[in-house]
Amino acid sequence: HEDFMSAMDDDFNAPAALGAIFTLVGEVNAAVADKSLSVADAEPVAVAKDSLAVALTAAQALDSLGGIAVYADEEVAYGKVVEVLNLGAANSLKMVLATRPGAQPAPASTPVAEQ
Repeated sequence: HEDFMSAMDDDFNAPAALGAIFTLVGEVNAAVADKSLSVADAEPVAVAKDSLAVALTAAQALDSLGGIAVYADEEVAYGKVVEVLNLGAANSLKMVLATRPGAQPAPASTPVAEQ
């Protein structure tokens, strides 16, 4: 992370920034292969909207199937979810809207009878 940020601060040194990303991808792949890291261990990370396409592309490279699962709960406005999915489509990313394993569905609202 620090190498990437340093390269970007160095007059947008894209080759060094990409090198930092590939180093990170290699480290993550090695950790996943030796079972010392699992996607289930991942914590959500805030990403600036203008950096989201780059972050999603890097995340896709980490997945053996080349897909990205987008998780959202009822606090996330549907329009924001659609924005992320559209950004993925515009960048040829394979994405799916998913729920977390074991997530409990929100209780259905009871319809009110009209009088």
